[in-house]
Order: sequence, then structure tokens, then C-alpha cells
Amino acid sequence: MKIAILTSGGDSAGMNAVVRSIVKAGILKGCEMWVVREGYEGLVRGNTEAGEVESEVVNTFASTSLNAQIKSDQPLLQQEDVHPDKQLLHNLRFGDGELLKDGTCEFVGGRTLKGRYIVRVGWDDVRGWFSQGGTLIGTARSMTFKTIEGRTAAAFNLIKEGIDALVVCGGDGSLTGADVFRREWPDLVRSLKEQSSISDRQAEQHAHLKVVGLVGSIDNDMCLTDLTIGAPTALQRICEAIDNINSTAYSHSRAFVVEVMGRDCGWLALMAGVAGGADFIFIPERPPVSQPWEDAMELGKRKTIVIVAEGAHDLDLNPIRAEYVKDVLTERLGLDTRVTTLGHTQRGGRPCALDRIIPTLQGVEAVSALLESTTETPSYMIGLHENKVVRVPLVEAVAMTRSVATAVKEKDFDKALELRGSEFKEALDGFHHISRAHDEKSKLPKEKRMRVAIIHMGAPAGGMNAATRTAARYCIRQGHTPLAVHNGFRGLLDDNIDTLSWLGVDAWMNRGGSELGTNRALPSIDLGGVASKFQEYGFNAIMLIGGFEGFTALLQLDEGRKHYPAFQIPMVHIPATISNNVPMTEYSLGSDTSLNALVDACDAIKQSASASRNRVFVVETQGGKCGYIAALGGLAVGASLVYTPEQGITLDTLRRDVRFLKTRYALDPPGKSEGRLVIRNETSSKVYTTDMITKMLQEEGGTLFDARSASLGHTLQGGIPSPMDRARAARLSLKCMAFLELHHDLIQKSANGHKSRHAPPESAAIITIQTSSVKMVPVQEMVQHADMTNRRGKEAWWSGAKDLEEQLVGRLKIEVPDGGHAFILRRFDTNALSITTMFRAAFPTSSEAEEKAEITWVKENHDLSGNNGSSREQALTRLAGTWVGPQLALELADSYGLTALVQAMVDAKPDPNGNYRRSHKATAAANTPQPAANNNDAAADTPRAKVNANTPQKPPSKALPTPSPTSAPAAKRRKESSPAPAAAAAPVVIAPSTPGQSKTLLPRRSARTKSPAPSRAPVALTSVASTTSSKPRSRSSVAPPTPKKKDLELHAKSSPAKGDHDEDALVEDGVAGSELYEQDISEQKKLIADLKKKRALEAAAASTSKQQDRDDEMDEEDEEEDEDEEEESEGPSKLKRARPDEEEPLKFQFKEPETEQRQIATNRRVGRFGMEPRTKSIAWGLAAFAVGMGAVSFLPNLF
Repeated sequence: MKIAILTSGGDSAGMNAVVRSIVKAGILKGCEMWVVREGYEGLVRGNTEAGEVESEVVNTFASTSLNAQIKSDQPLLQQEDVHPDKQLLHNLRFGDGELLKDGTCEFVGGRTLKGRYIVRVGWDDVRGWFSQGGTLIGTARSMTFKTIEGRTAAAFNLIKEGIDALVVCGGDGSLTGADVFRREWPDLVRSLKEQSSISDRQAEQHAHLKVVGLVGSIDNDMCLTDLTIGAPTALQRICEAIDNINSTAYSHSRAFVVEVMGRDCGWLALMAGVAGGADFIFIPERPPVSQPWEDAMELGKRKTIVIVAEGAHDLDLNPIRAEYVKDVLTERLGLDTRVTTLGHTQRGGRPCALDRIIPTLQGVEAVSALLESTTETPSYMIGLHENKVVRVPLVEAVAMTRSVATAVKEKDFDKALELRGSEFKEALDGFHHISRAHDEKSKLPKEKRMRVAIIHMGAPAGGMNAATRTAARYCIRQGHTPLAVHNGFRGLLDDNIDTLSWLGVDAWMNRGGSELGTNRALPSIDLGGVASKFQEYGFNAIMLIGGFEGFTALLQLDEGRKHYPAFQIPMVHIPATISNNVPMTEYSLGSDTSLNALVDACDAIKQSASASRNRVFVVETQGGKCGYIAALGGLAVGASLVYTPEQGITLDTLRRDVRFLKTRYALDPPGKSEGRLVIRNETSSKVYTTDMITKMLQEEGGTLFDARSASLGHTLQGGIPSPMDRARAARLSLKCMAFLELHHDLIQKSANGHKSRHAPPESAAIITIQTSSVKMVPVQEMVQHADMTNRRGKEAWWSGAKDLEEQLVGRLKIEVPDGGHAFILRRFDTNALSITTMFRAAFPTSSEAEEKAEITWVKENHDLSGNNGSSREQALTRLAGTWVGPQLALELADSYGLTALVQAMVDAKPDPNGNYRRSHKATAAANTPQPAANNNDAAADTPRAKVNANTPQKPPSKALPTPSPTSAPAAKRRKESSPAPAAAAAPVVIAPSTPGQSKTLLPRRSARTKSPAPSRAPVALTSVASTTSSKPRSRSSVAPPTPKKKDLELHAKSSPAKGDHDEDALVEDGVAGSELYEQDISEQKKLIADLKKKRALEAAAASTSKQQDRDDEMDEEDEEEDEDEEEESEGPSKLKRARPDEEEPLKFQFKEPETEQRQIATNRRVGRFGMEPRTKSIAWGLAAFAVGMGAVSFLPNLF
């Protein structure tokens, strides 16, 4: 398929990210990618004849240069595990990328894009585009395309280039034009055919045009999607301006009127008002209710901010201009007022993190929608619902969007708000709740009012203060009392509590960090003391704002309810952490701010790396044991490698990553290499640190690239919160306050006037964002989804971001169902497939125990003889792992979900011209004259197990996502080896690329320690080139333990068994040839004898040592019982037990000391009175006491 991309209408940040994503995703899926310059106008103009010639010359030169470069780098590209994808190599670059990115579209005295509006692009032609603002392929509002003649010309230009699919990124007008173009396509093709402009074959091939739309608009004015491309960046530009204006407005006690874009939609003005802390907003969907609205503007603050959308009007549809609002503030309120019109500064600048990630995800989805499109399916618009990329019928979205403008013109403002969606209406209601305080009459009754405690927990995150400001102002407006608990639960125990005021939190919206102070102390430090403080201050509700610590604190408070009645109140937690590690929620406050900080830093770092041409930067990020920042940040900055704690780092991973970087730098144009980034989470590995990886890349890069490191540290926590974090904080905080009010009323009603109250489990909850909705999740339910050890959720929605990022930088592997990557091995000599690699491809996260259970079940229920050779088939090389025949492999593949892939493996044929590496034994067998036979026929004649319905099935495993084969297993029968093929070919592996030439290795002794079993024949090994996964497996690669004596004896007597070792250890460098076979046997026998002798000596030595220790202890006891020094000096008694014979097994036989045969003298410690020293001391004490009492009694009588 040939896909063309165009951008139309107004430009917006993120359009370049869309183009980059679609181009790369299309190449990965085997499509030819084209871009259309200048929007629909370029589609109408097409390519001139001179432009076609220029294009042919440029593309030919680029292809020739690339082929020459690949040929010069052939040794590097043919390394083990280096398999550049052919589709990627054929579409690597076509020479016009620099012209498109330059902006002039022309080099002085060189190439030019003049006369060329439909340009083919490759992988490297769009590299680095996502960090550029606007659109590099140009945009225009074409009046010609609105005519039938213009659309006919556009259709002809597409058919001439062979393009049959179109992606349009623009506003509602652009998408409407795309839908009209698609509906008219059959008529346009028929007209061109009648005019003989195209041939019958062209008309048949291009009978249907596939169209997909993406919304690129800073106004966010498209219905059926929550966010459009460019809107987050425009909002960020507006909030940055408002933040700057705030400081000067406060300094001079001035009012500022800020005019923003939004002709038909007030989203920018509304969100800027919420995130910037504005006092008034004017938007088209909801004009001022009161008339005249000028009388309702009452202010009593030092500074005032008013935001006006350019399409704002009153109830009578009279325009409200910024200058008129300024006059009202100046003349009626006497304020020193200024007007600021932001204009087109809202469109420009680098896209923020969200405008890089969302367009990338939507671009991939757009390509998938085109490939799945048929004549019956409608044209889709790729939209977004909360955090879920969705396909929406384009016609419905455009029709609903236009109905908003119709409702406004008809003064049906309630309908207009309803069409904008629930989130828009919630934001507007929230702004009214926190922008103006009501009088006492509008507040809640006193019996419904609450004392709400607000506590910050864990590390600081952007949005904490915004959520606190919103909650405090809502409380004051409703009549509640907001109580700020400073310094977390430690501050609560120290009585560090005060009441928040309306103006006291006015400037908190754009402040980063935590104004209340935060730490990681939990209520468990003194749960009873915390309960007493709850009772002392009369808390009726509590709001926790923090990360995983906040979730843990809420859990402890909920569990403490059964012991402390003070905790029988509604409690809620708002996730706020840059790590985004709170379970079940897809976004936490602060995560967007952190991603923006990461993007800003990495853009500067990548600029330095690109200037050096050949430098790799290893960037370390925070995030704890959650890889959200690293994964999403890598996707936003185009990192080449990403390391996260969930997948960890292994030595094999590093080896493959170094090979990838070498290959990628080798494919760069000479002298124009791109700087590249490696993102590493701080806890990805305790061994492979950032410094270690940097030094490794420096050493391995050689002349291709250099390496440096950078640690972002706590810079990711600080700074001004992003507008999205502020707006999301206000929205979630208001929902939490409504939750607290609801459950406070329910608890009061359930008490029925009694002093005791009972809070239900659902009254302690965490607010979460899940795909397309906001949900309150009870804390006890969330525990089931939490990994308490690693402090993160068990499942993460962003887990596929790392794989997508690696695909978009050119790391291609065989895809497997769960989004991971693996390889599957097949032998061409027996046509057998490795069940081990099949299982890992289907279940990449399974454990070793699950894999072993599956393989054991296959062995017990199917006959696998002949698939991996046997002792009677000397010509067949035995390989590690378990191998199954093609028929059984297809049966298992059906249950594994690998039917298409395994079928392709079974049908594949070896390359007759390939020079595959063979073992010494296989080479000798091949040189031996044999009757002519066909390997495939021999394998086909191999006996296979037949299906037996009576054979018991394997019990299902709870951990496996897919059960074992549903078909009945083959009956177990006596195994027979398959007939040996005539000329055994060395086993080879199906790989995406043709196996390269390899050198023949001379047989040598393997450095690997061999098993002492003498019955195993020498194994001939071959070099295997396979496409391996960059995603580390969950199973560990633990070496087998050293065999014990009993195991060695069993191995020596048993016949050789099939290897079940790890497939990574499938190939060794070489083994001994047949001339060393006898030497191996003698060495193994000698090794067994030495082990037996050594074991016997160790046992005897241990027995002697233990007996000597026991005799020494008995001797010491005898010495203590001897009284005379002469007898003590004589040593221990001569009557000792004889030591057992060294040949007898060690036995523990304890006997009492034979003291009756000794001559025992009186112990001197007893003395003359026969008393022990302790008794003797007591006696002397009593005697002294008696003498003293007698002296006291009788001595006075003498005088």
C-alpha cells in the first residue's frame, strides 16, 4: 500500500510528530510512504515533469549511496544477532529529508523541491521531526480544492503516483474535505477514465480511496475526542504568559485582560482560567448569565486576571472584545487595566510531552485503520477518550462539531455545552465554584458542614498545591472548614494545623512542590496518637494528596477503623507522584510536569549530542521501581534505548543493544550521524549502573560513537506545574469533595442520632483515571491490584510504550501476541520445530516452572522420537531443547495463537545457495556416500503420533493465558527413531533476513564443562543466526547445579536424554570430534572415580573430626571433677571408647562417662563442713548476722 500524508488548515504543535509516526509505522508494516507539501493545494498541483525527473535523480542517488554504504559495512552488518530489516533498508532514506526540514525547500546550487509537491520519504527523512513546532511539510487553506475541478486534479495526481490511501491532519474543515473527497472518488475516477487521463488498469487498481483523519487544532473544537493535536502546547503557552503577567499585576495592583484564540470554542479560555487562576472568563458556549453583565464584575483583590476568547459574546450574541472589558474595569471599578493579545504565539514553539506522545500513538493507530479499511467501513477519525486512542466515524464527529456552532447561533447554550462533552461542562462548573465565593445564604446547612483535613504525603509533585487550592475554595464556598495539616502526619502529631482562607490560597495554582510540606511518615508511627488528633480537632473528612505513600496511609487508616472510632469518617486519596506508580490509575498529578521537564532536558542534551555527530547520552531518570517516566519519556524524545525496572537489564540485553547502536551508526550518512539518547530508570539494575553502561558504550563504540552520561535527579520534581496537571488537579479535587459530602451525609443518616457511627468500606477510596472514565476505587479493592513490594501496580497501561519506542527507532523483531518479541527455531534436516521457543514466543512472561510443565506434558502425551536425532542416527546433530514435528507444531500453534507464523515456518524451504555451517560429524556424514533421498520426504515418512481421544488431557494451568492444545493428545507408544536422511543438512533457523555466509570452524575442545556421562555421543554444533528479542524474559538464566554422585551414576548407566536447556545456550563454539571420543570416556570414568574417592575421604575426615571434638568435651568435664592438681595433671582417663572404623558409616552413639571406675577425691571447693561454696557463703552470712544481733542485745547490759 502507498500512503500519503498531508497537513491542512491552521498549523499546530504535534503535526510533525504525527507525520513521523505515520511514516515509520507505515514502513514497519510494509507500505510506501509519501508526504504532500502545502496541504490540499499541493495535492491539486501535484508534480511537474521537471519535478518528476528531479525526484528520480534524487531517489536514485540516495539509493545508490545507501547500497554502497551497506556494502562497505557488510562485515558489521553480518555479525551475530545483527539483522537489519530489509523493508527498513529499502526505505531508509530518499534524499529529501534535509530539504523538508530546512524549510527553504532548496539548496543553493543544488537540489530543490520546486515543482514537487508529492514527495516520497524514508525512515531517516523524518528523524528528529517530533521536536519541531508547526508542520515541516507545510499547510494551506486551498480554495481550489473546494471546486470539483480541483478535486479531479487531486485524484489524478494521486493515481499517477500509485497512492491509494490518504491521511489528513487538520481541523474540522480539512476533515470535511477529506470525507467529501472519499465519497466523490468513484465519480472522479470514472471522469478521469472517460477523459483518457488514466488507463483501465489504473481505474481498476484505484477504485477505492482509503481515508483516515487526525484532528490538528489548537482550539480543541472537535467533538467525540477529548483532546486534539496541538491543544496542550497552546494551553501551555497561554499559561506561561498568564504566570508572567501575574507577577507584574501583583506588583502594580493592576488588572489584565488576556485575549486568547477560540473563534467557535472556548476550551483554551476555560482551561487557562482554571489553570491560571483567573477571576473571569468569557467563552462562546456560555455567555454571562446576568444582563447587563458589566454590573456583575465585582472585585476586591490586589490583582485581577480576565480571559476573553476571541469568539466571546453576550446572551444577545453581541461580541465581547478585550478592549471593551478593559474599559469596564477602568471606568466602573477604577482599576489600572492593561490588555494583552497573545495571538499566534499560542501556535508556535516546541510541542510539549503530551503533544509528542499522543500524536505518536494516534499515528500508529491511523496506519492500522488504513490497512484494515474496506469499501464497507467508514472513514475514521482517530480520537482520544481520557487515555484511550479510539476510532470515531469522521462524518459523525464533523456533524456534531458543526451542530455546536448552530446551537450557539440559535442561542441554545445548554445544548452547546452538552455537545462539548461532560468534561467541558465539569470544568466550567468547577471554575465557577473556585473563582467567586458565595454569601452565607447560599452555603450548606450547618448540620451538613464538615471540617475537612488536607494532608500531603510522599515526595512533592506538580499539582499538589492546585488540588489544595481547589479543595479549600470549594470548602469555603459550601460552608465547610478546610484545615491544612502541615508536614504530613508528623505535623498532625505536633499540632501543626491551621485553617485555609480564600485569598490565602489565591496564588497557589502555579506553584510547584508542596506549600503544606510533605514527608513519607505514615500513620503507623503512632496510630493511636493520630486517632486522638482526629478526635481532638473534630475531623469529619480527610483528603490525602500524594503517591504510593498516600495509598498506604489510607489503607492503614481504613484498617484502623475497627479499633478507633475517630477513623469512621469519609476518606479520599488523590494520586500525586511523578512516578505514576499508584495502582489502577493511568495518570497521577505531577507525571505530566515531570515528562515536560524530561523533554526539555533531553532536547537540550540531544542537541549537544547531534552537534558532536557521533555521541550517545545515557540519561538517568527518577521513578523508583516504576518505569513510567523512562518509558513515556523515551517515546517523547525518541530515545534509542530505554531501561525500566519492570524488564530490568541483563548482560545479553546490553550485548544486543551495543550491536544495535553499532549497526544504526553504520547506516547513518557519513559525517551526518544523529546524536542518540539512552534513557535509564534509576532502579533498572543495581549492577548495570548508568556509569557502567556509559563506560561500556565508550569502549564498544570505537570509532563509530562516543558516550556521555547525565543524571536529571530532582529536577524532575521541581518547576512550575504544567497546565494539564493544574486542570486535572482542579477536576479531581472537586470530584473528591463531592465524594466526601455524599458519604458524610450517608454516615450521618446511618447513625440515626446515635453517638456511634459506622463508615462503610467504600467511603475510603482513591480517585482513578481508567481508560475513558474517572472512577472511585475502594482502598481494599486496590490492594488486590498493588505490588506492595515494588511499590507499583501489577499492571501498567504504558507497558507497550517501550516496545513501540524501539520499533520507531528501527529495532525490529518477530512480534508475539503480548507485544513482546521472541524467535522460533526450525531444523531443516528433520523439519522439526523447537517447542521451547514456540512457548516463549506465545508466553514471554511465563516462568520456568510453567515452561517445564508444558514441555513435560507434550513429552508425556506425544511421541517426539526422530525430531532431534537419536543414538542410532549418528548423522543427525542433537540440539538442546525439545523439538516437535510439523503437524504437532501446527496443533500447538493453534492453541498458542501462532498459527500463521508457525505455518510460514513449516512451509519455508532452505536456501539452496546458502553455505550453512556444519558440525564435524555432520560434515563427515555428508561426505559418506549414501543413497539419494530427499530430506523433506524422509521427514515426511517419520512416524507421527496419532490422536487418541481416550488419552487424558493435561490439567489447565492457572498462570498460562492460553491452555495447552484443545485437541486430544496423541497416544503414548514405544518410541522409534525416524529413518536417517541421506545427507543430513546442518540445522538452520528461519530469520527475517537471508542467512549470511559463515566460515567453517575446525573442531576443538569446548570450554564448557561437560557432563561426565560416558554414553553421550559427541555433539556437532552449528552457528545459528536468529532474530532475538531485546525485551528481557521474565525467567531467570540460572546455570544447572553441579551433579551429585548419585546423579552421575544414573547418567553413566542411562541412555542419552533429550536436552531441555535454555535455547540461549543452544549453540557452543565447538566440540570434540570423533577422534577424541575414547579420550572423553576415559576422562569421564577417571572423574567419577576421583569424585567417589574424594567423597569417601571427606566423609571419613568429617567423622574423625566430630569424634575428636566429642572426646575433648568429655575430657574437660572429667578435669573439672578432679580435686587434686596431681590427678588433674595426669590428663583424661585412659578408658576411652574405640573410634569406629573409617570404612563403617558414621553413627552417633553417645555414652555416659564411666566415672564409676575412677578414684574420686574430695573436692576442695566443698571444704571441711561438706558444703558447697554458695551454701558456705550463706552460712557465714547467717553467723555474722547472729553475732551482730547478740552484740546489740547483750552489750548494753554490761554497762
